[in-house]
Amino acid sequence: MSGLRPGNEYMVSLCTMLVCNRLTSAAAFIKIQTKPSPPVNLKVKEVKSRSVMLCWERPEDMEGVLYGYNIMYSCDEEQPKSEMVEFEASEVTLSDLKPGVQYSFTIVTVLQGGGRSSGSSTHVCTKPAPPVNLKVEEVKTTSVTLCWERPKDMKGVYYKYIISYSCGREQPESETHESHICSAVLSGLKPGVEYNVTVSTVLHDGAKSNENSTHVLTLPSSPRDLKVKEVKSRSVILCWERPEDMEEVPYGYDITYSCDGEQPKSEMVESEASEITLSDLKPGVQYSFTIVTVLQGEGRSSGSSTHVCTKPVPPVNLKVEEVNTTSVTLCWERPKDMEGVYYKAEYNVTVRTVLHDGAKSNGNSTHVLTLPSSPRDLKVNEVKSRSVMLCWERPEDMEGVPYGYEITYSCDGEQPKSEMVESEASEITLSDLKPGVQYSFTIVTVLQGGRRSRGSSTHVCTKPVPPVNLKVEEVNTTSVTLCWERPKDMEGVYY
Repeated sequence: MSGLRPGNEYMVSLCTMLVCNRLTSAAAFIKIQTKPSPPVNLKVKEVKSRSVMLCWERPEDMEGVLYGYNIMYSCDEEQPKSEMVEFEASEVTLSDLKPGVQYSFTIVTVLQGGGRSSGSSTHVCTKPAPPVNLKVEEVKTTSVTLCWERPKDMKGVYYKYIISYSCGREQPESETHESHICSAVLSGLKPGVEYNVTVSTVLHDGAKSNENSTHVLTLPSSPRDLKVKEVKSRSVILCWERPEDMEEVPYGYDITYSCDGEQPKSEMVESEASEITLSDLKPGVQYSFTIVTVLQGEGRSSGSSTHVCTKPVPPVNLKVEEVNTTSVTLCWERPKDMEGVYYKAEYNVTVRTVLHDGAKSNGNSTHVLTLPSSPRDLKVNEVKSRSVMLCWERPEDMEGVPYGYEITYSCDGEQPKSEMVESEASEITLSDLKPGVQYSFTIVTVLQGGRRSRGSSTHVCTKPVPPVNLKVEEVNTTSVTLCWERPKDMEGVYY
């Protein structure tokens, strides 16, 4: 029987008919339902990592027939799954798929009574899942280190990574890495440039995951050959060469400078500059200078550094106090703004013979180092039998000069002894003295080079020690007899 409509129920009767007279028997009846026609033109409309959208056209010649669709799908090592959709549908999204896996899809038409058409099939590989947690681990001038984690749910799937990077209008460059490598160093980059970096998973057939992307700004290159061009008491001129490979990159310079005991200061200059004068410095102080390249996006290069000591300022108000035939007495005031700076009061003195017409001889020169000032007001603070505590006030006008003190003490019949103490001290206890003895004490200021001030002196007699082992030998009504031993270490002392 042909020419029937698909998916329709037919009543078929069958009887026996004699050929001679065309008599027929009673009819035998049977109901027959034709198979539905299958959906046509099954296609994959969209593929993602974990889902696929299928679309199809309705089965032919099925008007007036109630039916639906059954979509079956499977991959290796998994049980087939199925979805039922109504006949109005012409597409379906299957969302419980694994990434990077080949799936087979079959759709059949299903009648209400259970009749099923032949299948219409297709297959597709889902996209791989992208790498996760893409991070920039290290940024340098011409290289960037990236790291990431493996894509999820990709066990048993062979894949690689493609790293693509580009800046501005340049053509992207790419690298390929095996799946067990989860980091990459991109080298040969331009300094001070923002790069767009993407990492994708790619299958053996070329299917790529969505991109995991990040932006990274390479460090600018540093200014080169920082030098001190000129040094004065209160200013320094620095010069440098421009950073390499920074053409067309907007940048400037940040110069930071500092000395001990002060907060760092900084100056910003434009990229056209190649030198700067820093004028707020202290005289006679060691300064450190660092210059870095600064991008508009706040990226900073590593620093190029140097250091220099500013020149000291000269003494002021130099005067001639007295002039004799063969001698001259000079006086002056200390240089200004040199507090806290160690310097020697060392002076170069030159004497020339000058005629009435102004003609001068060659100079005869010498160096003079002034003596340090003496400690003041040396006093005895406490006296005991075997020790004395001395105290004093610091010498005047010695700020910024490294020095210490030497205390010398002696008594008749003994060699002098001495003690060295640091400049912070203002007292000392001398503990190796004899009782009942007159001692002389002298304190001087001592410079690092050994120069010594005049002394400040005092003297004191140590207390005698008491007699020992005092005993009562005899007691009477109106008298007592006592005995004792001489005090120790008092030999040669009248008492």
